[in-house]
Amino acid sequence: MSSDESTGQFRRSHGQSPHDLKTAPPSRRLLLADRRLWFVGIGGAGLSGYAVLAKAWGAEVGGWDQHETPDLEYVRAAGIPVTVSERVEAAPDGFEVVVSTAYLSRCQTPGHGRKSRAEF
Repeated sequence: MSSDESTGQFRRSHGQSPHDLKTAPPSRRLLLADRRLWFVGIGGAGLSGYAVLAKAWGAEVGGWDQHETPDLEYVRAAGIPVTVSERVEAAPDGFEVVVSTAYLSRCQTPGHGRKSRAEF
């Protein structure tokens, strides 16, 4: 992939600020248009990227993390609402839940559409 191409609506390179996010071709923007995704552990290096990409590809995205992290700056810059609290925030009704492996043991909610990052 050349440096001018992007696989999502938002893209950043090392050293860029959240205000330097770039847009992608329209063909990529609707891949997840009918999905509603809630990321548990959205502040980590892995799920923050997945969340921004999912938003860029048309999904409605939100998430929770226990701690404020530098990666959340990019998540918020993409227009994704984030809750930071000590207690795990439940997903809004109708959202699929994607859980970071760091929080899998804390999020054992049967029948709630919970997926690990690998399953997502």
